[in-house]
Amino acid sequence: MNKSKKLLIISIWILLCASFGYFLPKIPFFKDLVGIKVVQVVGTDKIKKKDLIDIFSHQNWFFVDEEDVKNELLKRYKIIKKIYIKRLFVGTINIYVVERQPIAVIYYKGKKYTVDKDGVILEGKFDDKNLTKIYIYSKNEKLKLNFIQKIIDLNYKLSKNFKLKKIILNNKQISFLTSNDKILVFKTENIYSQINKMEKFIKKVNIKNYKYLNFSFDSMIIARR
Repeated sequence: MNKSKKLLIISIWILLCASFGYFLPKIPFFKDLVGIKVVQVVGTDKIKKKDLIDIFSHQNWFFVDEEDVKNELLKRYKIIKKIYIKRLFVGTINIYVVERQPIAVIYYKGKKYTVDKDGVILEGKFDDKNLTKIYIYSKNEKLKLNFIQKIIDLNYKLSKNFKLKKIILNNKQISFLTSNDKILVFKTENIYSQINKMEKFIKKVNIKNYKYLNFSFDSMIIARR
């Protein structure tokens, strides 16, 4: 038998084995034998049982499309940040979930939105007692992801030096109210240069002596207690 015939036979054999291996779990007897019987979810209680049944109804244990499962769950549940799938025992799927954590509440046009540190709007009810409150009164602003991310980033930068309680965005001005009732004011334009100015200022003075600091002007406006 020449070399080309051997290669042809080997190729056909591999194709038959692959086809048999793929369709075998779909045959009723083998489907019951090696099908997905148990799906265990760790890290969240938000995933509904009917969604799991729907997602895995067209899957079998040997040929689970993990990327397809991950994408489907991420699409249905914004609360999920990361997903890990393990197949430790035949017939059992383990799903490990990392949930997004709320960091702030945005009040915008009469509605309330809870967001995480990536600016993703989360669905459901959360305890917002200790979350930063953000009030947006600018009618021209749209609640888009990059806009939310910018505010969250500002919240993070200022939280290094202050415990923030409230953020108010009104047209071209943004104000930060701290837990001890200090007020920090910035322009929305070139705000990061103003934050740099603020950081230099608080290194030189005792910030406890000031109640109101406005960094939106070329010359600072400050008010003592």
